[in-house]
Amino acid sequence: PPPVARSGPGRGEHEAAEPSASPDEEPPARVAVLFSGGVDSTVVAALAHQELPAGEPIDLFNVCFDEDGGHNSADRQAAKRSLVDLRNLPGGRERDWRLVLVDVAFRECLAWQATTPLVQPNATHMDFTVGAALWFAARGVGTLWTPSPQDARALGESCDGSTSLELSKPGDLPPPEDHNATTKTPAASARAFTSRARVLLQGSGPDEMLAGYRRHRHAFASGGADGLRRELARDWLHHWARNLGRDDRCVCAHGRESRFPYLDEDVVAFVRGLPAACLADLRLADGVGDKRLLRQAAARLGLAHSAGLSKRAVQFGCGLAKPSNAHHFGSGREAKRQHAGAMRSPFAGPTSSREVREGLMGRIRELEGILLEKDADITDLESRLRPLSGAP
Repeated sequence: PPPVARSGPGRGEHEAAEPSASPDEEPPARVAVLFSGGVDSTVVAALAHQELPAGEPIDLFNVCFDEDGGHNSADRQAAKRSLVDLRNLPGGRERDWRLVLVDVAFRECLAWQATTPLVQPNATHMDFTVGAALWFAARGVGTLWTPSPQDARALGESCDGSTSLELSKPGDLPPPEDHNATTKTPAASARAFTSRARVLLQGSGPDEMLAGYRRHRHAFASGGADGLRRELARDWLHHWARNLGRDDRCVCAHGRESRFPYLDEDVVAFVRGLPAACLADLRLADGVGDKRLLRQAAARLGLAHSAGLSKRAVQFGCGLAKPSNAHHFGSGREAKRQHAGAMRSPFAGPTSSREVREGLMGRIRELEGILLEKDADITDLESRLRPLSGAP
């Protein structure tokens, strides 16, 4: 494929680097996965593995804003652990799984949020944090991480290729790496990498269709199966406006095309035709009862770790929510008290018709001023050139 296009709106220091190809480079992947290591994205990666030719690489994009923690956020740990599950699938050792670690400084995120038009017309604080996570992840520029044998064993992979995970505690993760230790296990290989994949698979949809949000538990507790079904129907009706436009714009800005396997028409028709009891069992704990249908499918595929991970919103899993809430609200507790996720972001543009009209009129006046200045410059230039040309 041709090099990935520049990032469109919001260029400058944040534009995506254009990768160059050479005969010595490893073959580029055609397909990448937005990879948090959770059940949604790991199942997508496993299905892509089943469909793509054996020798074709798959790029996995994992973004992290956790500077203070050494870029070791919950999603970063989950991605490394779920990669072990993918490697242990039939044919998984022969697949070139390329886990791209996208590490982002919070100041770079703030600069992007202050200039981007991609999130709008969505305008809440949550939209700008989710949009930033997607945009930086979809850029696909980071370091390529391959586990060493020691790392693989520490993450639960045994020497014979099996996974030594206790299914009773599938969410347990290895302890974070001690960056101050004087003696370390040999580190995994890591080198600079820019993905050239043109298609980016996303795991959007299961939370809305299979009761993955906290509000679904509230609906079930107050209204039973009928209440849950009504809440799922509302989520489905709003999903395109609430999430898909924003997500697609943030990905397409890098010249990549989003694909949403869970939103395939046949998949949606099948899931929405099932009784609510088949989708989830919200009497059970987080990571077990929510999205139960998908978790059972993941377990059958052999994805033991991700099948039991609790739901984490992308802005929390990648470590962006903590510095963002501290910057804008002083603390996470204050952000929660003010319902920050639903609050209008300071980066948002106007939303009311009056604000839009006033903004447009202000811009028109600015343009008129620029044109008048240019016109004056042209008149002055003509007056200077006239004696030289001999014209009257």
